Amino acid sequence: MAHDCSSQPRVYEHVGEGTGVEVSAEAGQTVTGIDNDGTGGCVAVGFAGTGQADTDVVVWRMNGEHVPVLGGEPWDYLPPGEIIPHKFTDIATDVVVRDGVAWIVGMSIGKHDAVPEPRSRGFVVRMDIDTAGVLGPVIIAPNSAAWSQSKFFGATAHPDGILVTGNACNNACDSQRVETALYSAAGVRLWLRPEMPSATAYGSAVALNAHGGVVVAVTIREGTALRGFLLGRVVYDQAELFSVPFPASKEDSEASAVAIDEFDRIAGGGYRTLGGVTEARTILAHP
Repeated sequence: MAHDCSSQPRVYEHVGEGTGVEVSAEAGQTVTGIDNDGTGGCVAVGFAGTGQADTDVVVWRMNGEHVPVLGGEPWDYLPPGEIIPHKFTDIATDVVVRDGVAWIVGMSIGKHDAVPEPRSRGFVVRMDIDTAGVLGPVIIAPNSAAWSQSKFFGATAHPDGILVTGNACNNACDSQRVETALYSAAGVRLWLRPEMPSATAYGSAVALNAHGGVVVAVTIREGTALRGFLLGRVVYDQAELFSVPFPASKEDSEASAVAIDEFDRIAGGGYRTLGGVTEARTILAHP
């Protein structure tokens, strides 16, 4: 994920044109996820270099009165018992806000499990949206046998915690698979749904309907091309409801966003390649 270290992101209210209501940030900080806070405000997350050879998660919040509450608050993963900071590179990719708590997801890269070589693991950290105080244990995705590395790219709220999607891979990351999981606030992984492995495979976004159905926007390499799909799954089950290609083609495509409305209609977004030309694409699918 490339970013311009000279840029200065802004979190601001925009209605037709800029209103001047904004939370400024320092040079080099990047916003990668945002959610409303239920009061008319928002929480944004991203990452930034620390100047100490690592990267930290960064959090902003503007409340419903358009008052900046958090202006680039950093967070650095420290394993239990560790007292020396800046040993892990931490990147936030998405945030879900519920009842005054921001559930931030992403990846933490470092010497997990005391292995000598750095590895990437998906994380979930819960923060108070007013103070950025960490609530409860930091959740680090467990090592699943040969699937020693992982990343979380997308998240959505669930009554029992948070649904995340991303990928897992082996030590070399030359074999990957999409993984979608449900974690409780206490850090327990309540459900895991892995998909078939490929040279490249990742879930970018996940949505939940009113009946426990999950739709995941994924991209998987088939042969020489990337293929985008919307996958229908069921929480607490391994059932496969559907797989909708995005679209059926011999050229590259990617599914990177998904949403479900109050009638359980599914909208997916991403791109397709047609005649070598990349085109933005949105589809509407029935459950």
